[in-house]
Amino acid sequence: MDHDGLANFLRIRREALRPADVGLAVEGRRRTPGLRREEVAALAGISTARYERLERSRTLQPSAEMLGDLARVLRLDREEIDTFFRLAGLAGAVPESGYVEPGLMFLLEALSAMPAWVLDRELTVVEQNQLSKAVLGRCTRRPGRQSNLVWHWFTSEKTRSMGTPEQRAAVGRALVAELRALVAWHGADDTLGRLAADLAAADDEFARLWATTPVGRFEPMSLTIDHGAVGRLELYFDMVVSMSSGHRVLMLRPKLGTPTSERLQDLRLD
Repeated sequence: MDHDGLANFLRIRREALRPADVGLAVEGRRRTPGLRREEVAALAGISTARYERLERSRTLQPSAEMLGDLARVLRLDREEIDTFFRLAGLAGAVPESGYVEPGLMFLLEALSAMPAWVLDRELTVVEQNQLSKAVLGRCTRRPGRQSNLVWHWFTSEKTRSMGTPEQRAAVGRALVAELRALVAWHGADDTLGRLAADLAAADDEFARLWATTPVGRFEPMSLTIDHGAVGRLELYFDMVVSMSSGHRVLMLRPKLGTPTSERLQDLRLD
């Protein structure tokens, strides 16, 4: 591990970013160029002390997961990630979690008028925007598989009260079809296959759908959410896929002709 090289890389990337680049609001003048160390640490979900040890060449071997989180915050592209991981002594490693390509992070931040999430290839939520937290709470870095969209949909009591019975059934079928397509692509022995097997053992509805639903792709559909603060939200459940990483952006866009846009705006202002 090249401690000095890694520290220099982190400092240069941190100072090159503006707060607005990572969705942070700025009040007043700032003496520090770019982002502050504590801001990078908070966005990456690590302690400021751990980050400072890396940037000051202190002895610390970061995990691939920690590097992936930092790569997301620092908006590194694939070539920069290769350099980043090589300096950390993990040449050839691929971020197991946390990393989101810069284009998708930009898209997520641009979708400020609607709840949006980024899912990895296992359909686990790795990033979300502020409005999504206001609508459905924090979804990232939850224990076990609770951040996985399919697992959460079929095992959480909260999702069982979401939407009409017809909407819940349609979303369930779509998620199972999407997961089946991913298992067919990556193989039943992959982590996705294990996820499907564990879900079939944990939930009868998923087991039934898994046995009968063919491979498919996610199509837009309606979803109604009764929000305690602003009332009924009438939305379209939609998903787009990155061809380069396989990551997905999940969006809940408001239905035209309903007061949903205004109610989402009220949540943004709270």
